[in-house]
Amino acid sequence: MLQANPTSPPFSSTYAPPATYGRPKRGTPAYAAAVRGQIARLAALHAATVAEAPPAAPIAVQTVLLVSPCPKVRSLVHGSLRDHGWVRFIDASSADEAKRLLKQHTPQLVVIDQSEVALLSSSLGARVVLIADSVPRSTATFGPLAGVLARPLNPVRVAERVLSLLEESVA
Repeated sequence: MLQANPTSPPFSSTYAPPATYGRPKRGTPAYAAAVRGQIARLAALHAATVAEAPPAAPIAVQTVLLVSPCPKVRSLVHGSLRDHGWVRFIDASSADEAKRLLKQHTPQLVVIDQSEVALLSSSLGARVVLIADSVPRSTATFGPLAGVLARPLNPVRVAERVLSLLEESVA
């Protein structure tokens, strides 16, 4: 059996860890260097994991013919798509003016106020969104419609519907 020397303690009270053991003391130059090293390692790790998005392909300018005698409706539709520079509007305040503009331009989408529904009887050659006081139960009376926007117009819903139809025409 081992016996401890009664004159010497089992553990030395003068033990000091080696200089390379543990973390350096705060406030010392070694501590500052260690923190800078950790920051540099984390920055390098972050830079390696962040994937940059590829540049977006340029989107062709899409033309929308907006037919409404009401300037408030036209300004609401314009305002809802103000942030999308790839949407170009052509305004018409009547069906006759719209027919003239259809001969000059080829819009990808036509947004028609219900008061100008007579324009639907002519062949437009573009998809049509109708702005109506209420959503009709049957769109057969209005001809081929891509969608209906019911009043009161919500700018967010107007933008969502028009943009989704324009993106479908591109794809």
